[in-house]
Amino acid sequence: MTLQTMNTIAHHSSQLTEHMLAKLGLLPDEAAHQPPEPVNIPLACGRIAALVGPSGSGKSRALNALALRAGERIHTASPRDIPISEIWLCDWLARMGLETRAKELLPSFGLLDARVLRTPLRALSAGQRARLGLLAALARCNPGDTLVLDEFCAELDVLSARAIAHVIRRMVLRFELRCAIATNREEILPDLAPDTLIRFTATGGYRFDAYPRQRGLLHSLRVRPATKAHWRAFAPYHHRGRTLAPVAGIFVAEIAGRDVGIAVYSHAGHGCRARQGVLPAEFCSGSIGERLDAINGNLRVLHRVVVIPELRGIGVAAELVRRTLPFCGVDYVECIASDAGFLERAGMQRAGDVPPGPQAQRLLSWLAARCVSPRDIAREDARRAWLETLDACERAEFDSVLRRALRPYIETHHSALRGQVNAGTVSDQALAKTGEMLLRLSCRPGYYVWSRAQ
Repeated sequence: MTLQTMNTIAHHSSQLTEHMLAKLGLLPDEAAHQPPEPVNIPLACGRIAALVGPSGSGKSRALNALALRAGERIHTASPRDIPISEIWLCDWLARMGLETRAKELLPSFGLLDARVLRTPLRALSAGQRARLGLLAALARCNPGDTLVLDEFCAELDVLSARAIAHVIRRMVLRFELRCAIATNREEILPDLAPDTLIRFTATGGYRFDAYPRQRGLLHSLRVRPATKAHWRAFAPYHHRGRTLAPVAGIFVAEIAGRDVGIAVYSHAGHGCRARQGVLPAEFCSGSIGERLDAINGNLRVLHRVVVIPELRGIGVAAELVRRTLPFCGVDYVECIASDAGFLERAGMQRAGDVPPGPQAQRLLSWLAARCVSPRDIAREDARRAWLETLDACERAEFDSVLRRALRPYIETHHSALRGQVNAGTVSDQALAKTGEMLLRLSCRPGYYVWSRAQ
């Protein structure tokens, strides 16, 4: 499809206009701005046209005319589309009817972050609002629709803008969209990889340019060994950032001199049921001593992978894991994670889901029989309100079931809580961790494995 921009400009003279022109010795008719020739912008599904030039060169006028020609199947994005409100990000997307598509898009736009998800719209930064506006526009698109983006990435720093350009290129192909983008930022073009490039001049002229393919942002990624001290900069971006298991290795990803991602490998625990039938028998059978020798000697856990929100969605996590797996010093690496497609792109294999263990399943059944959900246990207000309804016998029974479910989890993840579940009433802090554990188990996380021989 070729869209032709219109060249009609309505002219209305006010007294102020006439007065200011008179100072220059001009009449309104003499000073009327002559629009440039209409621009034929070729747009096919899965293609991007980039309009590049200085401010005032006519890019926006061309896009506005294009939008009128495209009709009802046009979608635009602007931070101004996001209301100043107390509502949380995902709640707003749900109210707008964009929930289904948004689940796919949130990670790519750097918005699947524990802090951002619990931030009201009014408190989002300019960059976050810009990314949310782009996400909402894409979520409304159907195959064959036209996406028109003016002042593209004007609110973002260089790295963030290049990352979003990469994401837009990928989404245009994935959803078979037509896309026209106006920008004055040449540095994003390698990542945007436009199929058509139109350069506007300050005087309103334009020309079509062939844009040679160049390496994008990900090709400049460097990986280096790091220490636990580097984790502090990434901890705020992880929902369990305050704790780390015993560390076996840490690696940092760097782009343009900035640390943008971290991978933490830890020593493996001995009680993972998901290993049965997946890893060699030496890790799952024999005496405890024999199993521990095998696990400590030849198995590690990919414990944390964190990428700064601005650069999520361009493949940093997958590339970081892919490059570091061979340097763990063992033949096997495992990871338990939800919605972690990047692990498969990094070379790990999903061996199946991780079901709740017998004691965790017993706890889930005990709660379900009383119409209590894991979410009720995780939320402090709901948890305390429910506990107040239990009599002494029920609370003792609950604590007994809870202790059995918590012990293996605490041995693996939260050894600091060990003394809080051994006897008597389970502490509120341990209860909160129980809610987190049950919520994750209810999402059926996957068990991923890498082997050096694969």
